Amino acid sequence: MNYRSVPEVLHLANRAIEVNQGQFRKALMPARVGKEVLPALVPLDNASAQASFVAQRILELRDEGMEFNEMAVIYRAHYHSLEIQMELTNRGIPFQITSGLRFFEQAHVKDVAAFMKFAVNRQDEVSFMRLVRLIPGVGTASAGKMWAHWLQSAAVAGPVTQSVFGECLRKLPAPKKAAKIWEQTAFTLEELLESEGEPVAPSAMIRSVMEGVYEDYMRTKFKNADQRKQDLEQLSNYSTRFKDVSEFLSQLALVSGVDTDEQPNANNRDSEAVTLTTAHQPRGWSGRPSLPCGWRRACSPTTASSRNQARWVWRRSAGSSTSRSPGRRMNFT
Repeated sequence: MNYRSVPEVLHLANRAIEVNQGQFRKALMPARVGKEVLPALVPLDNASAQASFVAQRILELRDEGMEFNEMAVIYRAHYHSLEIQMELTNRGIPFQITSGLRFFEQAHVKDVAAFMKFAVNRQDEVSFMRLVRLIPGVGTASAGKMWAHWLQSAAVAGPVTQSVFGECLRKLPAPKKAAKIWEQTAFTLEELLESEGEPVAPSAMIRSVMEGVYEDYMRTKFKNADQRKQDLEQLSNYSTRFKDVSEFLSQLALVSGVDTDEQPNANNRDSEAVTLTTAHQPRGWSGRPSLPCGWRRACSPTTASSRNQARWVWRRSAGSSTSRSPGRRMNFT
């Protein structure tokens, strides 16, 4: 017996898991009364298409007279919200997050971005200071000393080759106890440039930083290192649509610079913003429009290929009309 879901949603869930050959066979029965409104399971090709569809439906609901604060987007894990946050920002749709910080405001995302920013702009003091202070034994004073020496190096301005960039970095006066890790960090930064000095692709940058130094740093610094690694893997996947790292960093700056309520409470719940939350925190949304994302047939949302999977389920409150593109709705009856 299921006491949480309405019959329409439970019926869809039962039919959706039928193809899972490894499941323990069961037939969940609803205890609640039906709403007489069918949920829609919409197959979409990838996370980008899903985010676009979600944003478009939110705007349609707003045009129908529904307020943003009456809508919620629900996902399995916080990192699944990256594409949705980007799409909502690009379309000017306000949102508040209850599943954590805005994606690009998380420390580990900012840390990796600092490596990328410095490789693109070798006079970026803020990014340099952030990345060197990740190294054990490097404090504010020693980081400042390293920056002062960097400003006197041959690689600080103008065209520079990969080898010159790396050589100048390795010559910086890191504290003795930090010398070995700084050397590895310098080699990692060197990998962010092509031999002639042009930045490599954003996805290659993220991969180099992760494999070179940052994954080890996360293991020692954060208890939830695996979750943060998933965030960065999602960031790397998202970055593949950009060939130019400057364009990618501009998108990060765009999202990071938008004001938002990261941890709304009961007093600001009525603010004019769509709520983004995980499936573990959607309480209070029963009977309201909710947009669960990342559903995939007979597989885990964190492991399966996204192509041609059922990625999005939408449930409207009772009495609301729906609009749907022909041929896109899956019929399980």
